[in-house]
Amino acid sequence: MKYVFSLVLLMLITWEVDAQTYTFAVKRAADAEPVRYAHIQISNSLQGVVTNENGLGTLTIPSKYSNDEVKVSFMGYDVKVLQINKLKPDQINEVLLEEYDIELSGVSVVDIGISPSDFYLKTIDMVDKTFYTKSYTGLASYSEKVVEDGEATFNYEVEILYDSQGFRKATGRNEFINNDDAYLRKFIKIEGEQKYSHNSVGDLLNFNFPNGRLGYVHDTYLYSFLINKNGIEKQLLYKPETEKVLNWIFEELQEIDGEKFVKLVFKGKNGHINYWVNIETYQIKTIERKIIRNTSEFQHQVQGYAKGDLELRIDYFVVDDLSYVKQVEMDELKRIGISPELGTKRVSGKLVFHEHTNEKPDKKTKIEIDFLDTIVMKKENQ
Repeated sequence: MKYVFSLVLLMLITWEVDAQTYTFAVKRAADAEPVRYAHIQISNSLQGVVTNENGLGTLTIPSKYSNDEVKVSFMGYDVKVLQINKLKPDQINEVLLEEYDIELSGVSVVDIGISPSDFYLKTIDMVDKTFYTKSYTGLASYSEKVVEDGEATFNYEVEILYDSQGFRKATGRNEFINNDDAYLRKFIKIEGEQKYSHNSVGDLLNFNFPNGRLGYVHDTYLYSFLINKNGIEKQLLYKPETEKVLNWIFEELQEIDGEKFVKLVFKGKNGHINYWVNIETYQIKTIERKIIRNTSEFQHQVQGYAKGDLELRIDYFVVDDLSYVKQVEMDELKRIGISPELGTKRVSGKLVFHEHTNEKPDKKTKIEIDFLDTIVMKKENQ
């Protein structure tokens, strides 16, 4: 294992070489409130980031883009265009967005000349034409935070090589195969230690696992993060429940940089699905999915920990008229016991895709279900 870890540490020729890092604080001009999920993107490139809950975004820009522009955008606001050579790398670059002076946001009845059900079917039908469908490998960062029984206990951040089969339809034997893999490139930080794990929860509940114990001390959420992301994308883009087509509604209409987007919503007893879709091109800008799992339907106590309530958000950037995954955020609430609850574990993961690369994955650094025990925690204890 020391050989594998040494090999990982030697992989230090990264995309940041010959690059500068900038921090942005995106706010509303009217009241200086932070703007969540604003897009910060180098014009027509995959270089970009989506702001966090505090309106902050950090973007590393390679020197080849030094004479280009950064566009800061959010639906319902004018796009802010910034010259990269005028940005300050040693301070926070404040960006104030002005709201559109038109009545688009928050309308109670949205009429775009097509019914929500027909618009939904058209959007799904256009997926293969509006998304980048080839397989690809890219550089990305992944961060994870764990809160157990209301207390922050564990977090870490890594750089990964993200290997995906793209958006090709999964059919036949490949229908339920996870197409996304991650390979470790570099540790950024590791702090704390998890309190609960699949095995420790089993011990607390005196549960005998049907297939035996995995033997791992820590849960590797990145492993399940990719499986959840891939499965939900397939469900929403390639195997949607089109028989429920009449249950879709429009909730909002917004404009960004001259393009109009509608919020297409499905609400059910076990959660909701939101798409933000361009009303002319049918390109999906954002997917939001919330899954509420009914504990009374669990077959055994540990199932509430293995499959908790889930919230997912995927943001896509458009480059050369095709949509690429830019950022994935996932938050899952795991329960220790069904009733009464002995405790809870909330895991939040965030993956930011930076750029395509021709770098070949090193199979020895592939992130598997034992990733935390065999690599991360061993590194922490060295």
